[in-house]
Amino acid sequence: EKFTPVADLKAGMICSVSGFVTGLGETREFQRDDGRAGRVASIYISDNSGRVKVALWGDHVDQLQGLDLGYKAELIDAQVKNGWNEGLELSCGWRTRITFAPPE
Repeated sequence: EKFTPVADLKAGMICSVSGFVTGLGETREFQRDDGRAGRVASIYISDNSGRVKVALWGDHVDQLQGLDLGYKAELIDAQVKNGWNEGLELSCGWRTRITFAPPE
C-alpha cells in the first residue's frame, strides 16, 4: 500500500495514510434524513509531515473501544474533504479499511 504524507493531502483525494493517534474526540449520535440513527467520532492522526482530523462513521466508531494516544493507525481508502475551520479532514466511509495497533 502506498501511503500519502499528511502534508500532501488535497481535498477530493482518495488515499491511504499511516501515522499515530495524537488526539481523541468524542462520539456524536445524529439522525439521518431517513430517520435512522447514525454515529460519527473524530480522532487525530499525525505523521512526520503533519496532523489531520479523521472522521469515523458508522461501524468504524466501534474500533475506538480501548484506543489510546500513541497507537499506530493505518487508514486505507479514506476520502480527503474540506473540514470546518481546520482545513482538511479524512472521512472514513464504508469502503475505508482501518487498523490500529498498540505502541510497541
